[in-house]
Amino acid sequence: MEKIYCDEVYNPKTKEATDFCVGLYYAHTKVKEHFDEDDYKTWAFNFNNYIREMLNLPNKVVSIAKSVDNTQVQIVLFPKEPDGNLYEIFYDEELKLAYILIE
Repeated sequence: MEKIYCDEVYNPKTKEATDFCVGLYYAHTKVKEHFDEDDYKTWAFNFNNYIREMLNLPNKVVSIAKSVDNTQVQIVLFPKEPDGNLYEIFYDEELKLAYILIE
């Protein structure tokens, strides 16, 4: 397994943008609870493409990360072209960076 560390982080600049991104995070969580694995993968792939398109982000793996206290979110990008796979996000405490594992 190879660790791919995030290379870009986008932080909302206003309370409205933060609230919107928190809503995106919770929508993503709720969908995951109610869809089977295949439907969820299809939905997540389209959802991530929509986020990239709406925010004019580069064609990279994207994730939404939230703070422990649920008040802040970040959009995190990884230097890998999207391939339809969903990657679990991990956090390296020593480097203070998010990463994904690639086979």
